[in-house]
Amino acid sequence: MLAQQNTHETVAAEISDHCALQAGDTLQLQFPGEPERGRYKVTVIGFVENCSLMITAPKKNGHILLLREGQQFVVRLLSGKQVIGFDSEVLKVYNNPFAYVHLKPPAQVQQCKVRNAYRVQVNNIASVQGINEKEEESLPESNKDTYAAKIIDISTTGCQLQVLKLLPDEIKKIVLSTRVEIAEQIRFLKLEAEICSRRECDYNNIKGYLYGIRFFKMNDDTRLLLNCFVYEKLVHDFFKD
Repeated sequence: MLAQQNTHETVAAEISDHCALQAGDTLQLQFPGEPERGRYKVTVIGFVENCSLMITAPKKNGHILLLREGQQFVVRLLSGKQVIGFDSEVLKVYNNPFAYVHLKPPAQVQQCKVRNAYRVQVNNIASVQGINEKEEESLPESNKDTYAAKIIDISTTGCQLQVLKLLPDEIKKIVLSTRVEIAEQIRFLKLEAEICSRRECDYNNIKGYLYGIRFFKMNDDTRLLLNCFVYEKLVHDFFKD
């Protein structure tokens, strides 16, 4: 159950005004309790207060889904840094002059702020190298090696790293290097970070070690690239078919 109770009038104002819901906006539909059926992107056609939310018919592999009146959905939309969700159901399905659907206005909504620590799933190859605890000190030669790693999730404040080879205990801080795609362009990220946790893992049937990493000392350019990458990935994942 959603936590916050609202009347239809309150919800309509919240969705149309606070979220600036407009024709052409993208929503995500999901069958409740059936995650295996996936999520579907639809486009808002219009919103009639206290009457219906009109959307394009959801499709799978290019084919329109067969829906029935009363079919229930979980509806989500991304508005700024807020993810808004509500339960709804199909009021009416029309196929002419094109396939579109009337959804029931929600009786209640749930808002979730996308925090800076929101993590997105990735599969980025990276390299790791230990850095000095103090500028005047040097690490042992063995700790200057570069270690192969894989980033399995990332946020604007840290990430989880999978490595096959255990890092030496002397390494407390690292330089993490990886390539990311932002706006269809490849960019190079080099991040200073500290190790916060370590445990053995078996990720995708590959045994190794999982490190919890916290970023620090980012300059403005690096912070901008990292934020762009995380939020672009968030939006892509949120609205993917």
